[in-house]
Amino acid sequence: MIINNKKQQGMTAIGFVMLLGMIAFFTAIALKLTPLYLEHFEVSSVLKSLAQEPGIASKSAAEIEDIIMKRLGINDVTHVTKDNIEISKEDGKISIVISYEARVPMLANIDIVANFKDDKVEVAAH
Repeated sequence: MIINNKKQQGMTAIGFVMLLGMIAFFTAIALKLTPLYLEHFEVSSVLKSLAQEPGIASKSAAEIEDIIMKRLGINDVTHVTKDNIEISKEDGKISIVISYEARVPMLANIDIVANFKDDKVEVAAH
């Protein structure tokens, strides 16, 4: 009787294909999510730039909304509409909140949904 003491090494072809499939799946998710977060970064930077703009406190809510939408259009932000922007003026301060949902199709009827809400930006009226 011959006894074979060699140990098995490596992975099977099925295991290798499954590993490649998992890598492809997570890469596809990353490729779909990256533009959403880059777009969110643009929304945040628009809000931060508004806080430093001179004379913004003297503008009406509609004018501020138009400024925001123009800047978002320049930065190619597509998921934010005027309905997602809330502007309020209280006690000499302007508060701006942008809350929106971004939905990207993944596969067939499966979507990736990301909800974003930028913190309030308060600009003191001069």
